[in-house]
Amino acid sequence: MRKTLSAILLVALGAAILVACGRATPSATSAPPQPTAAPSNTPTLIPPSATPAPPAVALIAAPNARPSVKNAVEQWLQALAEKQGYTFLQTNAKTLPPNTVLAVAVGGVPPKAGKARRIAVNPPPNANPDGAQTLSTAKADLIHRAFLAGYLAAVITEDWRIGILADASEEKAVKAFKDGGIYYCGLCRPVHPPFFVYPQFAIVPAGAQNEEWAESARELVGAGKVRTLALSPLALKQMHSFPTLNANLIALPPTGESASGKNIAISVEANIAAALERLWEHPQEPSANAAMQIKVLKPNSISPGRLKWVQETQKALEEGLIAP
Repeated sequence: MRKTLSAILLVALGAAILVACGRATPSATSAPPQPTAAPSNTPTLIPPSATPAPPAVALIAAPNARPSVKNAVEQWLQALAEKQGYTFLQTNAKTLPPNTVLAVAVGGVPPKAGKARRIAVNPPPNANPDGAQTLSTAKADLIHRAFLAGYLAAVITEDWRIGILADASEEKAVKAFKDGGIYYCGLCRPVHPPFFVYPQFAIVPAGAQNEEWAESARELVGAGKVRTLALSPLALKQMHSFPTLNANLIALPPTGESASGKNIAISVEANIAAALERLWEHPQEPSANAAMQIKVLKPNSISPGRLKWVQETQKALEEGLIAP
């Protein structure tokens, strides 16, 4: 009986052990669970694209371009660039950056650059504009302005006592001034003494020193000989050496420049900026001429009515109805 009970207990104990082992041992055919990837918070990186260059305006000047005209064009372009937020470039390259919106050449024709606007200022006579707008300063050059200054001087001066001071290299301007005065006053004979032949003029030799300029100015203005005196571009540069002149002074600055100073009554200038602005605002216009501009720097130097007469003659000069 004891042996039978012991045998039963041994069998039961063995069965229990087998069941426990079967539960603890995983099945050989079941695959282990795969780990779940954690979601990433890092964004996908895309290579940045290149920043486009800002729009640009370009100035191209030929070697023989007149410095005063080049400077006037440069000032206008810089003002346009500042107003529009463009970049200003000055180059002599035969090609322009693709971001160019306007190219202006002085003394030549600007190269093409995509859809850029192009303006040629005083291109050579045989140049092909090739679609570029053109601007000429010929109707506002020193000869035209000297003629207008002579006319203006005669209009505002009693007894036609007018004159011009110039360098030997500016004799054509002297002749134009005289012609302009005579165009208004004819024989220009004064009614009261001193009796001189008008218009008067003084031509200083090339390379003259300051004292020679000053002496010529004193001789013209002394004793009431000349009451209105025009100063050529080179005479203007010598103004610092002049004595105080008891006369109305008319300035003839270089084409593209302006005159200033408390002693200047009226300045006759070439308005290049206005012509450039017109072409810029009217892309359909193929060409333009720079106009002359009369700047009254001293109040009461000329009355509104007399100024209107002068402006009518100015218009006739610019339209070619009067040849200086």
